[in-house]
Amino acid sequence: MGSDLLKPKSWVKSPFPILDSHSVSGQSGPGHVSFFAEGDDIFVVFHAKADRSEPERHTGIRRVRWTTDGQPILAG
Repeated sequence: MGSDLLKPKSWVKSPFPILDSHSVSGQSGPGHVSFFAEGDDIFVVFHAKADRSEPERHTGIRRVRWTTDGQPILAG
């Protein structure tokens, strides 16, 4: 944290998805991800299905937490 997120050099590509069906308990196929800040907290907003058989996705929101080495934790 503390980097200018508008600069490409502030970003590092992860070798694996940080938000997937296994990281969002009870939801499947997360996508269309956006982030926003409220005070000192950062949130992720996404679409996901509560059941794989549903045709539509619904909006989910999670507060982003961080590992000690600065990696985001998006799981709820």
